[in-house]
Amino acid sequence: VRLTPTAGACSAAITTRKQVIVPDVFASPLYETWRDEARASDIAAAWSTPFFSKDGRVLPLSTFGGRTRARISQNDVVYVKTSVF
Repeated sequence: VRLTPTAGACSAAITTRKQVIVPDVFASPLYETWRDEARASDIAAAWSTPFFSKDGRVLPLSTFGGRTRARISQNDVVYVKTSVF
């Protein structure tokens, strides 16, 4: 799989070096080529947060997938930020 900013939440998080929240993978351009895989895996929403080493290399991601489309609230963002950082 080639990492690009438009190949799903994980790939976008790695290439943009930012947290990526996709509340509806079936409506998101990030999942244009991955919708069939998302549907087969029963994933309707995704959230990826990259971690970095001291020298700036990307380390593993914190990734969540949901079976239903999600509305992300500010409380959700704060919860994940305090849980993974």
